[in-house]
Amino acid sequence: MNRQATEERSQIPLRSGRVDRQISPLCKVIIFRRELSMKKDKNWIIILTSCVYFLIIISTLFYTFTGNLSKVVGRELPRWYAYYMYITAIIYIAGFIFILKMKRWALVVLSAITVLLYLSTYFIGVFNIYSLITDIIIFGILWTQYGKMHES
Repeated sequence: MNRQATEERSQIPLRSGRVDRQISPLCKVIIFRRELSMKKDKNWIIILTSCVYFLIIISTLFYTFTGNLSKVVGRELPRWYAYYMYITAIIYIAGFIFILKMKRWALVVLSAITVLLYLSTYFIGVFNIYSLITDIIIFGILWTQYGKMHES
């Protein structure tokens, strides 16, 4: 009975939820602490880049709400363009929330959506080169952190 109680105390569950009896208790503690510290690590590059993009989205939405986006862009925009901006803002906010959660798929999907949106703005005639340069810089920085992101 005493041996069983000692054995149960030495079994520390690993991240996968299983208990490995072949690893010594000291190694289990070290592995457990590493897993905890990995959860606490924050990628400040992704956080700062995402915050900059959130500011860009908020400023664009502000100009869209006030009706001054045409003046900022420098050309007359179609009436439906405001709704286009609202939808893309929702997509980008959701995408960057998942990027902040370090999801690889979110970066891939948001990059693909960005390419499609730039193609559509080019063919519609409201393409902005400064916006493209900003997105290339921001997504370039994010792609440098792709290896540190999680699969699912």
